[in-house]
Amino acid sequence: FQMGHLRRLFESRPYQTLVPDTSFILEGPGSGGGKVRGARAADGSFALVYSPLGEPFTVSFECLSSPNATLWWFDPRYGTAEPFHYHHEGNAAINQYAPPTSGPGNDWVLVMDNADLGFAAPGL
Repeated sequence: FQMGHLRRLFESRPYQTLVPDTSFILEGPGSGGGKVRGARAADGSFALVYSPLGEPFTVSFECLSSPNATLWWFDPRYGTAEPFHYHHEGNAAINQYAPPTSGPGNDWVLVMDNADLGFAAPGL
């Protein structure tokens, strides 16, 4: 079931444009089973950050083609997505995020969308 949820997540965005990239992940687990992984669309339309153990991480919004972003927590266990607001300190395009839950069995995907493009909720 979880693979079906992830398939719907990828199909809800132009996943063919994704390239593996961790350069916009500035802090977070970098090795082992909790390693935070990332990918971004080549055109900057969206980016994904996967936290397999729900560990916090810091990202730069420079991977997106617009400073206007819509952020979602996608739960690959249940296929649900919840939008949330983020806060910029001045002109800073760097923020730290902590997934809603953490620990073994609590993986999460942060979906970062260019808000100007009007993507629907991830996984729909």
